[in-house]
Amino acid sequence: MAQIATTTQAEPLGVPANTRIDRDPVTGYLYVMVRSTTANMWDLYRSTNGGTSWTVFASMLRTGVQEMGSIFISADGHLYTSYRTNESGQDRIWFRRCRLDLGLWGPETLTGRPDHGGTPGAIHQGMDIQLVGGATRWMWIVIAVGTTFFGTSGVTLYGVLLDQSNGTATYNNNILTGTRQWMDIAGTGRIVPSVDIEHLGGGKSSNTPHLWIAYGRTELRMVKLAWTGAGWSGPRTTQLLQPVLAAAQDGIVGRWDGERWLMVVPHPTVSGAVLLVERNRGNTSSTERQSPAHPAGVVRAVSLSYAESTRDVRVYAVGTSNNDLYFVDYSRAGGTWTSWTTVTTTDVLGTNSNQFSIRRGSFGRARHDLAIAHAGSPNVVNGYHQVLTYAPNTPTWDVPAIGVDNGAAAEVSSPLTLDWTFTDPDPADSQSAWALSRQIGVGALAYFRASDNTWQAAEVKNAGATTARTLSSGWGLTSDAQHAYKVKVWDGSDTASLYSDAFVVIPSGKANPTITAPVTAQVVSQDRVTVTWTVAEQTAFRVRLVILAETVFDSGWVTGTATTYTPDFALGDEFGYGVVLQTRNLKGLPSDTVQVNFNVDFVEPATATLAVTPLPAQGVIRVAVTHSPQPGPLNANPYLETDAADWVALGGVVARSTAQAHEGAASLLLTPDGVTATVQARAGNVAVTAGNSYIGTAWLRSAVARTVGMGIIWRDAGLSILSQTTGPTVSVSAGAWTYFEVAGQAPPGAVVATFVPASMGSTPAGSHLMWIDEAAFRPYVPLPASVDLYRRPVLYPTLFAADFETADMSGWGAPHAGTATRTNSKSHSGSWSYQLTSDGTDALGSFVESVKIPITPGETYFGDMWLAGSSGGKDVYAQLRWYDAGGTFVAVDGGIGKPPPSPGGWEYRWAVGTAPANATHVTVLGIVDSIPTAGDVLWVDEVRVRRNNSTTGVRVAQGLPAGSTYDDWGATSGVPYEYRAEVRSVIGTTVGGVWTP
Repeated sequence: MAQIATTTQAEPLGVPANTRIDRDPVTGYLYVMVRSTTANMWDLYRSTNGGTSWTVFASMLRTGVQEMGSIFISADGHLYTSYRTNESGQDRIWFRRCRLDLGLWGPETLTGRPDHGGTPGAIHQGMDIQLVGGATRWMWIVIAVGTTFFGTSGVTLYGVLLDQSNGTATYNNNILTGTRQWMDIAGTGRIVPSVDIEHLGGGKSSNTPHLWIAYGRTELRMVKLAWTGAGWSGPRTTQLLQPVLAAAQDGIVGRWDGERWLMVVPHPTVSGAVLLVERNRGNTSSTERQSPAHPAGVVRAVSLSYAESTRDVRVYAVGTSNNDLYFVDYSRAGGTWTSWTTVTTTDVLGTNSNQFSIRRGSFGRARHDLAIAHAGSPNVVNGYHQVLTYAPNTPTWDVPAIGVDNGAAAEVSSPLTLDWTFTDPDPADSQSAWALSRQIGVGALAYFRASDNTWQAAEVKNAGATTARTLSSGWGLTSDAQHAYKVKVWDGSDTASLYSDAFVVIPSGKANPTITAPVTAQVVSQDRVTVTWTVAEQTAFRVRLVILAETVFDSGWVTGTATTYTPDFALGDEFGYGVVLQTRNLKGLPSDTVQVNFNVDFVEPATATLAVTPLPAQGVIRVAVTHSPQPGPLNANPYLETDAADWVALGGVVARSTAQAHEGAASLLLTPDGVTATVQARAGNVAVTAGNSYIGTAWLRSAVARTVGMGIIWRDAGLSILSQTTGPTVSVSAGAWTYFEVAGQAPPGAVVATFVPASMGSTPAGSHLMWIDEAAFRPYVPLPASVDLYRRPVLYPTLFAADFETADMSGWGAPHAGTATRTNSKSHSGSWSYQLTSDGTDALGSFVESVKIPITPGETYFGDMWLAGSSGGKDVYAQLRWYDAGGTFVAVDGGIGKPPPSPGGWEYRWAVGTAPANATHVTVLGIVDSIPTAGDVLWVDEVRVRRNNSTTGVRVAQGLPAGSTYDDWGATSGVPYEYRAEVRSVIGTTVGGVWTP
């Protein structure tokens, strides 16, 4: 017991049907509403320690209040109440809410306002409140008010609709359909109804919140209203449960206990007893239970609560021979009543000793909570908290903490931690001891003794609050049948729970696989990798691809004994991957993960360009795929149509010839000198970039049947030969044109290359004439073979975009280490781009940077653009830079930097990053680095910044021929979409596409 408040008011708590005490489910704090000594003041007291001490938390000053209703605290931590005032000759019913996180009362909302004819309370006396909402925008609130007119009495419902987005409450009876007023009791007088929702037992939440109301004065009535989804629908008639009561009651106490509707009144026919009436969920039948005789005679005031765990009912009552409050329990398990016991022998205040209020149920803290007013100078309100003692709930296994699924295999050479969860109807209770049983197969039960880590034949009670036990390695044998473990717990009062359900594990030993392909550090030259492995036994496998610690592909567990698998995932050029493999043995035990790291280096095809055209009249989105043309030849005279300039011979002579031509009117004729062992035609040296790939192609025609080859000579800056790439030596027929090609990657240090379209060995005779046509040497971009098309919704708007088609350059700041201008000399789309010319003053790079774009800290953003560089050996890339509110640089997120495939070739680049907590703005940059020299040029086009959409989209088409047009009939009308094309080349390499709206 602890003092809550002092007051000079004679009725500080109303009547027992007024619930003035409740618990906040968010914080666990208790609240009591007390009428203050101060005129027109109502004080809300709070206890943060379970009722040990109380302080005034929030006061409500309101003149004209004639009567305060009940309080109710919602699941989201707001307190709701109603009250009646006498204003303008009306009984006015008001709604009001208090924010318990701040202790602030919101504005009041006027609901019903009938004229009372000059007598306050002539129409309305008594009220209760209930509500539904919290998880949605709307809160539906109902106020049940006792009503009297023309000599009859009953109850009226008023509706309030609360918009939780802005806290605005509106009087709205439209949430109450059907009947909302029942006047079916003869006579007049005060009627305090009780109203509750059909909750789950915890008083606050419900699956279907039907409404239950109990009311009466000289008789007991109730009514159930069906939930409509946005309010309630009332029936025309009510249920008369007791036609005559022993004495007129100012209020009827009713509670929903999670299964049934409970009501309590002094017994109409048995003096000194209390009648408990229960109405079933379907509202079709009632059960009446008579309490033992009250030790203080005829009952004057009565209330009830219920135990959430057991649904036992606790009835409170004051008799006539004294002013003490007693309680008695009805036990569901035994179907019996206990004996009456005093709550306190201190007299209850009030004309009928009715100044006490009982919380609606024990939910949340396994206690019945009471506020009782006692006479004094001044009067005092005390809190009483009756602890309920329950057995702990049956413990449950914490499977995620154990790390092994129930019924799965576990490694016997590793420790096994058995972890369980202790819960009790009293949240303050804790575990004091535990017992652990084990059964191997159908063998005898054994019990774990913690003191020496042994198993015993009889149950062992181990003291301790720890809810886990680790069994050391060797806890079982691989030959054992399954192990079934159960746990039992004792609470702080040494009350035991039942044993838990079994946690079953299958003792086993791991069979670890060995990856045989790819091998460590292998360089994969295509966009797919096939994983192979060996293992002693297997029932399933799982293959993952990772980049650093991030999984980019996961096959999931695949059932079967196959030991080879090709992930359906397009590898990215110049990325390093890890292939991670797990298998399951014959008992289903996963192996250790094994990993092999490999690298990818291949020549990408050109990125496709999409034209997306919605056709609403046809209900389709049309996507046209186009591919960039092949890069032009680097050598000066590939077609020989005018002369043989730029061509030389080794071991012979070359000349333009019109005698033969594969295309056009002329070709290059190579005539051997008859004495040189190897005779070649060579194009003039061209500049190349180390690391980039190149291809030479030509059509050859020999005057005689013989073998011929093709090659590339790689040279350094001094023209010294570094290495050569040679194609296959092919036998050709006399007089027939044959297509040849050779491709290779410029080695480190390569600056120029010599293309050799024809090479004849074995000292060819002068008659071995060789005609050469269409001899082109160009950057190698594999031809597209097929296209996969992906679609996803556009989730976020573009925050920044620049295509440079207008002269407005206000979105860009001053360039770094160079000069920049808008230009129409080069563009990726349209006619214009942004050209940066480096001045070579910063070895770390030159860049253009956008203006600062507002962003939200913690969100992830994506910037992309197309870039081209004049120097083939210089990296170009995109970057995001983060700034705080003062414009100070905070952090940077860079994209992939690598040279374009050829000088002047356009490359798609992007950067993605999460805004730091102190960032307010971001900029997007286009950069050229690798120590740019004065005069190096970077072109920038099609720049975008938006929030990152991490979804990969849905593949709507697979294996489309290159250059296809696809009609997407699966798109939903009204949804904005964007598309991406993944292009696969003729040599089995892939390039991802750009998301195009």
